Amino acid sequence: MDTKSKKLAAALLTGIFCIIVFAGLALFFFMFEEMPVFIRLVYGCAFSGLCFGMSCVVTQRVQEIRKGEEDDLDNY
Repeated sequence: MDTKSKKLAAALLTGIFCIIVFAGLALFFFMFEEMPVFIRLVYGCAFSGLCFGMSCVVTQRVQEIRKGEEDDLDNY
């Protein structure tokens, strides 16, 4: 497995894990009936927004890896 494949796998696995956690939290807050509706909506929408943001970041990172662009994190 070359370096490019390792970077791609790491980016995808980390992104998918974060999206699953954020989606689970969003569903938890949407289904938590003891909380007021407004609070459930705010928290649920916030975590749904984090899912969307993380999917955009993962998509951009995969494109960067495929193009062969180096990131600053490799320097540390």
